[in-house]
Amino acid sequence: MNLICIPFAYEENMNSGVNVSIKGKGKIEIYLKNACVALISAKYYNPDSDVALVTNFGRWNIPEEFLSIFDKWEIKVMEIPFDQFRFQGSYTWALAFYKLCVLKKLSCMKYESICYMDTDVYIQGSFDAIWTECRQNIMLYDINHGLNTRDYVLLCDEIESYCGQRKLITHYGGEFFAASAENAKAFVDTCEQVYYEMLQKNFITTKGDEFILSLAANEMRESIKNAGAYIIVFGLVQDSG
Repeated sequence: MNLICIPFAYEENMNSGVNVSIKGKGKIEIYLKNACVALISAKYYNPDSDVALVTNFGRWNIPEEFLSIFDKWEIKVMEIPFDQFRFQGSYTWALAFYKLCVLKKLSCMKYESICYMDTDVYIQGSFDAIWTECRQNIMLYDINHGLNTRDYVLLCDEIESYCGQRKLITHYGGEFFAASAENAKAFVDTCEQVYYEMLQKNFITTKGDEFILSLAANEMRESIKNAGAYIIVFGLVQDSG
């Protein structure tokens, strides 16, 4: 069995990013509305895969209107505590690191392959080709930024500060990841090495999980394949047919 999931953590005093200002219940409901679209479309085109919302706050904090939709479409709600890859609450994108916590836990479960996505996606087709890719490759989305893009220059500046040398590595986004459970475990182990070194150095990134993802992918670059063939530029997974 394969798993398509959306990790979604919420803690009142932790930042999710620089572009989200809504707090509390309103913020949760916005994310859940987006998640419904993403998860239902995933299940519709991939009925033989498990599809799940993975949270750190459990079913009892999800309004019944959303639970009834999830139950109707056989979408699981999985609770995984946010107890790894944590930074202080004021850290930019602090909640985004939950994806890596979820990946670590899921890689030890029963699934053959695992895909996680952001909430703001719509699935347009079967994942059959992606699951086939996962037999060999770790799939990440190359943002396709170059040195003419300010965000990429800032990422390279941070990596130079962290590593002590200029490394023009590929900037991978955190919106899509897919791999076999075995490869996911190897990848998240590499991410964990970066995370603990960041803690040791008291290093702060403004790029959230993408900083760790990109460094880990650079270390494992022979196993990494760009998922861009399956993703439209504004974040939608294409029909592979």
